[in-house]
Amino acid sequence: MKFPSMEKAAITIQTEKMQGYLANNRPPEKVFTWLDLDNVGESLLSDPLFMKRMKYAKDFNQENPKHQESWFAAIHMEYKDEPVKRMIKTAMNDPSTVEIAKLMERERSKHWLDKKDPPRNVFYFLDLDKIGDKALASPNFKVWAKYLDDFNQRYPNEKTTMIDGVMANYFERKLLRIFNAAKKDPSTENGPAKRTDQQMDCCDGEAGGP
Repeated sequence: MKFPSMEKAAITIQTEKMQGYLANNRPPEKVFTWLDLDNVGESLLSDPLFMKRMKYAKDFNQENPKHQESWFAAIHMEYKDEPVKRMIKTAMNDPSTVEIAKLMERERSKHWLDKKDPPRNVFYFLDLDKIGDKALASPNFKVWAKYLDDFNQRYPNEKTTMIDGVMANYFERKLLRIFNAAKKDPSTENGPAKRTDQQMDCCDGEAGGP
């Protein structure tokens, strides 16, 4: 059992240590481990020291403009994809950590983009292939659609369409059920799901011929 006064004292001590780390130009990646954040688990985004470590990474980058470090890199290196996915999901369910969860989502997408992960793989990483008929109404579908746009802009020679990414993860019969469900869902009337539906209609028209 942790007592509030003891926890506050521990945070104060760690904060003072971080000031020393910054003075000695210690990389954020190392500080993440020294703060024992690699052992927190799925509640990482609600840990008081996590926010302080994020600020440390920002301060470090300001002090080292020629040696920038991502605050997300150490998290992914220590926890990998599945635990990070669970962290974001846990944080999304807590109003006090929703914003940091969204920020982590964006950083994760940047990480995938830097690795040049194709959109069809990211669709799978986001578990959109497991959701079923409501896939196009999922918040993760919007995350994926944004990634698709960013990927196409950054790698124009490997540009892919939204429908290609979706079809790479579903059999045709299941795909039709998903589109039919999306048409009945008011939340998909505009946005990425609408784009997918339009592309599907275009493909059907081309396949049908004159």
